Amino acid sequence: KNCTWSYEKAGEIQIAELEGIDNYKQFCSEGKKEYVESEDKGEGCSFWDDKMDAEKNAARVAAAQALFKKVSDAPLLTPTPLCDA
Repeated sequence: KNCTWSYEKAGEIQIAELEGIDNYKQFCSEGKKEYVESEDKGEGCSFWDDKMDAEKNAARVAAAQALFKKVSDAPLLTPTPLCDA
């Protein structure tokens, strides 16, 4: 398939804000961790807990979309572009 596409910057969100971390430098200096692979959870942050859980992943996507809506009025999803078959 041959496709041509373009993009426009629509805005950005900060992961720390999404995770609920107000001061990332302080968070790290206190020894907290966003996620610990061997425990499948964070230390001082629960956003990424159970990273393979479908319901929690859907909630994470919804949280990111809600935060993005605060900074941009761009659509969250755009139609799939048509490509040559």
